[in-house]
Amino acid sequence: GKDPVGEGELAEVPDVDGDIPLPVGCATNIYPDFIVRNNEDNKTTVIIDYIGTERNVIIPSSIECYTVVGIDPYAFNTLSDSLATNTIEVDLKSVELPNTLTFIGKYAFRSNSLKEVKFDGSLETIGAGAFMNNMIKEIVFSTHSKLESIGIFAFFNNKITDLSIPEGIKTLGSGTFANNLINGLDLPKTLLTITGRETDIGAFEDNHIKEFVIPADVTLIGANAFN
Repeated sequence: GKDPVGEGELAEVPDVDGDIPLPVGCATNIYPDFIVRNNEDNKTTVIIDYIGTERNVIIPSSIECYTVVGIDPYAFNTLSDSLATNTIEVDLKSVELPNTLTFIGKYAFRSNSLKEVKFDGSLETIGAGAFMNNMIKEIVFSTHSKLESIGIFAFFNNKITDLSIPEGIKTLGSGTFANNLINGLDLPKTLLTITGRETDIGAFEDNHIKEFVIPADVTLIGANAFN
């Protein structure tokens, strides 16, 4: 058979489905707690579900020699509602993200007990509600961040106290960091708009912010942005 990574000889062992042999070395690169969807490039994969029981989770950078580049919507979500496409049985206390991630889907880690998250430089997108309803006190962004988008309500209802948003972010939407304990806020120079209509929850609504600097290129601040 063909090596899905494009190099290396194939091992004389079947994969987890018992049909296609894995490249040499990949037979020990199996993580049964993670359900994945391999991409068509035959090099990368996306985590779509977690079936483990461990509450302190380390997400690997590769699974069966496929590089982990994304977390699917609702992959680690614990809240069951009419919109949830997936729920897990374990309330996560901590998660270590790999430095290969480029995106985290909407509601991916909703309603867990995470207290800290660290994002590496490869991450480009954090989806809507991805980390809402946790206990996050600290967010650490890479000094070489490539982050371009943070979705609405991404960190809604946490316990964040100090926040420094990395350069590259241009828009912050409804509820992104609302209902936290933020008192120290550093906004990126790339920021252009902080949206939020009168009927929306503002991006930083319900925090403890007393003073901050508005970047020079900001052209719009929504009605409830800092309510």
